[in-house]
Amino acid sequence: DAHAGWPALINGVAYTYNQKDAKLTTNFAIDGARGILVTMGSREGVEPAVSPNGGQVFSVGSLKTGPVTAVSFDISDVNNSAYLAASREGDSRTHLYRVNLDTGEATWLSGVGKHEQIQGMAIAP
Repeated sequence: DAHAGWPALINGVAYTYNQKDAKLTTNFAIDGARGILVTMGSREGVEPAVSPNGGQVFSVGSLKTGPVTAVSFDISDVNNSAYLAASREGDSRTHLYRVNLDTGEATWLSGVGKHEQIQGMAIAP
């Protein structure tokens, strides 16, 4: 892991949903300082399993946005599609992205409002 040993600045967290076994989930998070997607603990199905409660963070990949702030992050219960609302460093506007959970890459979808920052976001099934 290229970021092993570095402290993470986690400012957005969301869980996947496994329709076959609700106990098998992955805790994904946004490290806003580095602009990367990480997992807190291991991904579901990876052995040995590492609990998200232990504080160990694993890099998935770059969001390709640069550092982000004012982060809201959620993952759909229906199909595990991930969405991120965040401001980029030096830009007060909020932008909405779809996040690839396999690569970390964020695809820009839209700006949100004029210069308001999103305070929270949730995906309804």
